[in-house]
Amino acid sequence: MLKQEYTIVSNEVTELSNQLMTLSEQLESNKEKMDEIGSGMTDAKPLVNIKQAVTKLKTDIKQMDLRIRVIETSLVHRKLKTKRHYLFAGSEMTSSRLDLYAQQQAV
Repeated sequence: MLKQEYTIVSNEVTELSNQLMTLSEQLESNKEKMDEIGSGMTDAKPLVNIKQAVTKLKTDIKQMDLRIRVIETSLVHRKLKTKRHYLFAGSEMTSSRLDLYAQQQAV
């Protein structure tokens, strides 16, 4: 009788040990999944990449603005030069009068 009880209890212990091992494996698997999800949420690399891209875009925009201003200035100077040439072609104006006219046009 004692041996029979021992066998029954031993079988129950084995069955419960197997269940515990299965549950432990499931728990470990769930912990790994949660760690992956958690690390994905705390991973700042995509955010850093976006910030770097925005900074580069701002720098590029500043450079383009500067280039645009240089080209605009160049075009204005050429336009004034051309205008002067057509307005004063054939007339005998002194350079001081040309400078005065250019100053008036710039304002």
